[in-house]
Amino acid sequence: MKALITGITGRIGANLAAALMKKGYEIRGLVMPNDPKAQKARRLGVEIVEADLGDAEKVARAVDGVDVVAHLAAQIMQGNTPADRMYVVNTLGTANLLEGALKARRPIQRFLLVSTDQTYSPFVTERTVFYEDHPQKPLDIYGLGKFLSEQIGLEYYREYGLPVTIVRYTSVVAGDEPLVIWSPTWLSITLDLSTAAGRRVWFGADKAEAALQVARDLKAASPNAACGFTDPQGTSWALPFTDVRDCVQGTLLALENPAAIGDAFNLAGPAPVAAVPAAQLIAQHTERPYREVRLPFLWSFYPSSHKARTILGYNPQYDFPKMIEGALALRRGEDVGVDVRRWHSNCPRRTVAERGCIETGTAEAGFLGKPCSLGGQFSADSLNLGEQPARPFGTVCLAVSAAVFVRGETEQPCSSQPIRPCSRLARRE
Repeated sequence: MKALITGITGRIGANLAAALMKKGYEIRGLVMPNDPKAQKARRLGVEIVEADLGDAEKVARAVDGVDVVAHLAAQIMQGNTPADRMYVVNTLGTANLLEGALKARRPIQRFLLVSTDQTYSPFVTERTVFYEDHPQKPLDIYGLGKFLSEQIGLEYYREYGLPVTIVRYTSVVAGDEPLVIWSPTWLSITLDLSTAAGRRVWFGADKAEAALQVARDLKAASPNAACGFTDPQGTSWALPFTDVRDCVQGTLLALENPAAIGDAFNLAGPAPVAAVPAAQLIAQHTERPYREVRLPFLWSFYPSSHKARTILGYNPQYDFPKMIEGALALRRGEDVGVDVRRWHSNCPRRTVAERGCIETGTAEAGFLGKPCSLGGQFSADSLNLGEQPARPFGTVCLAVSAAVFVRGETEQPCSSQPIRPCSRLARRE
């Protein structure tokens, strides 16, 4: 079997290539012309093809001769990235790959299309669990481009029978990244993006200035702090991390399971990561001081992986304490089973601000132009309504007023408030 991987120089692509090679696949990697990280892929010992995803002819040649396509490449918002470039890579690029699959001399056995939780618009101010059938109403150009890419992929499945599978990643971390997140700089980047001129402030325009002032004061007073972000009542933020090792596991299952064809699956970590205990854990294992930071809104969501667990057998293993454990082992020079040649594991004593990757918000450290380090910890797949079992995928989107909080390895139900269905999607019996 031979697989084409786009985005092979990224944190997920490189590790997916290594995993597929262990299973006996030959790998062809598509890289952008003059990609400075192309050498990383060459060190894996794979075939490299250079092509811009907007170049239909070159893309078709890259697809020809493989059995499987794993389309991971994406253009994220960096600096002044023009909107048309994002559509070329994230939408037209998908169409070009699908057209190449139709024209290929060898029938394509699986076309895996990687999408994102941003197609749901996860910018919410109450605890929300997203299932795959939640209305997709992206709030930014990146999410919109990925949503259109999904629709194109499904159209080729319906019209031509191409075996398309969609996976929606959350924010994926690797290497020693778990030790350097939850910073004042991350908060500033998040708020600056959210309140930029012309954008609707998703958490409320009336709260924007207060939130920005908190970020400015925090950055000035404690620029290297590990921050436990909460709402005004002290409820921890809760956002979904996925360890790259879990992400690769789920991606392999989606690539090889026939039941995945024509369907979409969320791939998230075992549970969201609570900002407060996560930041405390970071401070415990680094020189970063802990600061609890109250903001004028709550941010808490989780794309449920129940469907992937049920159909694919996906079983994410790495909660935040295990991510920290792996990051510390990596800094000690131990092998944690992850290709980290791209990350800054050789400078563990630098502060967050000194790691320019974080200060500038570039993809090199995983700050992908969107918030990709996350908060409050509840186990969405352990939710229950009274004595009822957890609801199956696709039946309800939950806005969780209280859920099962995960602390360490134990789950403790919190019953202070009821769990109720999200008003944006009616409950179906």
